[in-house]
Amino acid sequence: MCFANTMTSGMGSIAPQFKPDGNAVFSTFQQLVGAVGTTVMSVFLGVAQTGTKSGTAEFAKVTISGAIGDTRRC
Repeated sequence: MCFANTMTSGMGSIAPQFKPDGNAVFSTFQQLVGAVGTTVMSVFLGVAQTGTKSGTAEFAKVTISGAIGDTRRC
């Protein structure tokens, strides 16, 4: 939610001839952080399923309930 404001603030202090480079750096950083966020979420999902045997119906059930936010099993 604050990325656009941070980018605007950061780009304000860059000289006009470097604005394309600054934009490229911010865009690259946004993609990198998105990839890291996906990785962290995958790790959390894997840790949550550690006690479940892979390849079983229970494993599939836990994955589905975690993906849709089913809190009834808690």
